[in-house]
Amino acid sequence: MSVSSMHFLNGEWCSASNAKTFQVTNPATGEVVDQAGVVEIGCNAPPNLPHICLRPSPARDRHIVDRGSLTDHDGPMESNQQRRRWRRFGVSDREAQRIVRELWSTLEDERRVVASVEVSANVSTNRVFLLRLDDETRVFAKVSNYGSGFLFREDHDRVNRLCCALANTRWSNFLARPLTKNGRVHTISGGPAGETWGVLYEEVERLETLPRILDNPQIENLASEVASFHRACSDAGHRVSIPQTSTSISSDVIHLLDLVSDRTASRTLQLSVEEIDIVQRHANRFLQSLEDFGYADLPRIPVFVDWNLGNFSIEKGPREFQPDRFMLYSRWDYDWFRIDTRLLDFYFLSRVSSQTGDRTEFSYGVHTLGEPRFLSFLRAYHATNPLTEADVQLIVETYRFFILHYVLSVGDHFFRHDLWDVFRRDAVSRGLPSVDTFDRRPLLRALG
Repeated sequence: MSVSSMHFLNGEWCSASNAKTFQVTNPATGEVVDQAGVVEIGCNAPPNLPHICLRPSPARDRHIVDRGSLTDHDGPMESNQQRRRWRRFGVSDREAQRIVRELWSTLEDERRVVASVEVSANVSTNRVFLLRLDDETRVFAKVSNYGSGFLFREDHDRVNRLCCALANTRWSNFLARPLTKNGRVHTISGGPAGETWGVLYEEVERLETLPRILDNPQIENLASEVASFHRACSDAGHRVSIPQTSTSISSDVIHLLDLVSDRTASRTLQLSVEEIDIVQRHANRFLQSLEDFGYADLPRIPVFVDWNLGNFSIEKGPREFQPDRFMLYSRWDYDWFRIDTRLLDFYFLSRVSSQTGDRTEFSYGVHTLGEPRFLSFLRAYHATNPLTEADVQLIVETYRFFILHYVLSVGDHFFRHDLWDVFRRDAVSRGLPSVDTFDRRPLLRALG
């Protein structure tokens, strides 16, 4: 196979002859991941998608750009140790590459893919690739084996319906839209049993990111923006049919109760019998709280749950008009998308509002819901999109749900195994018990 060498230079490709000292960045986040990298593009590859192999510089120990290659030949691959470190249940390099190739070829788009780079966050088992097309536009491909193919297609259908419903509103270009074929979201399945799925997204323009630690005006600004977006998502259902999804927070916890009732639960969840009892007790308390605080009567809207700062961008106001204000500008990452209560968004928003800010070292504690900074968030949100006392009670319960479902029930398929191992133990020893001792009175008083 004939090969021509190219460098990836600040999000663009350039020939080796004019590449000097440069930085390789993750196009999804703008994070610098190395000082040099070489991409080999196979000139004899199929016309719509050249073989691509990423060769990192020797100094790189691990990072995004060296995560595999879109090639079927025996090129440089990760070591077994790297594979075990980054993914236990994730999609293999070969299968991810095959899914991305098939995604684009079956879309039947006349444009060709001329370059690709993996931009996965390396927190979950999902794989994300940035594809550059021959007309200079770019799209993203996501490959996943988390959940089920049916739910994967269902979620992306609902995201697409939401995008349609938000057309001709302030939010018309806010979301990264899934690519469609013949009027339906284009997804494919792979693997021997159809256990791997892929989807393509348009690229949305990304402007500024909020600072890691917000000041109080920024917290209140974010709260009013999220409240407005929630209202828009609620109104969207009146313009376009956005059906319920097949799962809910109640059905997910009922599923967890089924898991912990099985004789193999200790082995499945890697918890002791005593720890399994704690999980079962908190699952039942959660379901009782849903009943006590009227969850069944709450409106269901599209929610994204994960509001880490790396998942959205903002646009600051013009200098002559409210220069310290900003607006939500674009949003991507639909890993935890649901049609459910808006209250599911609040726990991650409390983390963004907290005194420690959005962190790269992950930990999940209920304390961020009780910080004065989150109370400011709650008051500002309430002023735009009112909450009830029952809503506030359920905000605390959504933290319990996060631990029960996203950490314990499906954490082994969502988080890298080394992270899940830490989260799982912390969830049982500290996370769940802290819900019952959490003082909810300050949150209730915040409503005035």
